[in-house]
Amino acid sequence: MERIIDVYVLNVEDLLEKADQILPEIAPYYVQKYNKAKAEGVKRHELGAGILLSRCLNVKEDFQLSFGEHGKPILNIENNDNTKEFNLSHSGKYVVLAVSDDAVGADIEQIKRLKLPVLKRVLHPCFYEQIEADYEKENAKSESDGKLILGKSWTILEAVLKASGTGFITEEYNQEEFFDGWHTRSTELDGEYVISCASRTPFSMNLIPMTV
Repeated sequence: MERIIDVYVLNVEDLLEKADQILPEIAPYYVQKYNKAKAEGVKRHELGAGILLSRCLNVKEDFQLSFGEHGKPILNIENNDNTKEFNLSHSGKYVVLAVSDDAVGADIEQIKRLKLPVLKRVLHPCFYEQIEADYEKENAKSESDGKLILGKSWTILEAVLKASGTGFITEEYNQEEFFDGWHTRSTELDGEYVISCASRTPFSMNLIPMTV
């Protein structure tokens, strides 16, 4: 039976107006990141990450969190009744939280920000050449279709990197066998964003809109 990965989606555009309400509810780690941030967009993302963890996984204290070798946040099982795995991502006006029974990676990206040369710099040629061909085919139909190919390709790469816990710190992503054994899913959001998730076992994505 195919698993379900819940993906909580929060629009953070008006979160700064609710900061006084949100800050007492979230883990001090995210309060500190909010206070240190200079850009309003970053402040919104930190508030969004903190409140999603609070509301969806009951993470309200720092001792409930641990961090992997490359900085990936994970639940500290010794201090949680919850044994779920999670991953956070943000872009533009959204923060997303993917929750699963197994290791999961999630990424959201605003489609208009993506460029083909970026993928060429980081992907193994065998992957990039197929993406380039798909992009040129779809872009010939419409620019939005071409951008969607880039959005799916980039967020899938990021989701696998985050699920593995390495990110771009290592160069494993530039190996021909990098995607072997990974299952991925992608979906559009508002026609402007793409969300992708990655896991070692087959799954379906369940998008859950959140409000504060």
